[in-house]
Formats: sequence, structure tokens, C-alpha cells
Amino acid sequence: VKQLVAIEAKLKDWKQGILQARRYKSFTSECYLAILSKYERNIDKTYLDKFDIGLILFNNNSGDILIKRRPHKNAVLKLYEDITETFAKELFLNQTLGVLARTY
Repeated sequence: VKQLVAIEAKLKDWKQGILQARRYKSFTSECYLAILSKYERNIDKTYLDKFDIGLILFNNNSGDILIKRRPHKNAVLKLYEDITETFAKELFLNQTLGVLARTY
């Protein structure tokens, strides 16, 4: 898995949505709050900026979905992925070299 995206969907309770989305931040690449577009005006967007949470708006009349704000990639998770990938490559290389050494 290269990327894990969390979307916390709420009808109108944006405060609870942000609290829940913050919980997802530690183990996801990106995290979004999805809410009905008619409640966008109620959202204090400083919290979205402060906690780097994206915003998805859904218009229940037209069915339109708009990604209003994209969060940055989770830098800590990216570092963990890079370290894990490097470890997996070295492990594979060591196992391959071990098998080759035993065959000669």
C-alpha cells in the first residue's frame, strides 16, 4: 500500500468531523473532512489549516462533489514508508545473496 486516505463524512457537525479526522492523521497519507456544501459557511477553516485536513463538499441537490482543500502529505508517514521500503529492499538483497552463496 503506497497511500492511505481517510475521509470523515459528516452531514453538518464539522467540529466532530475535525476531531475524528485528527485521529486519522497519524496513520494516513491524507485526511479529509467531507460535509454537505450548504454547511461550508459554518466551518472555521483555521482548524483545517492548523491540523492540515482537507475539505470535500457534497451538494445533495446536484450530486456534485468538490475537493475544496487538499492537505499536504503526511511527512512522518512518508519517512516511515521510505525507511520500510529501504529495509525491504536490503532484506531481499541479503536473502538473494545468501541463496546465491549457498548454491556455489
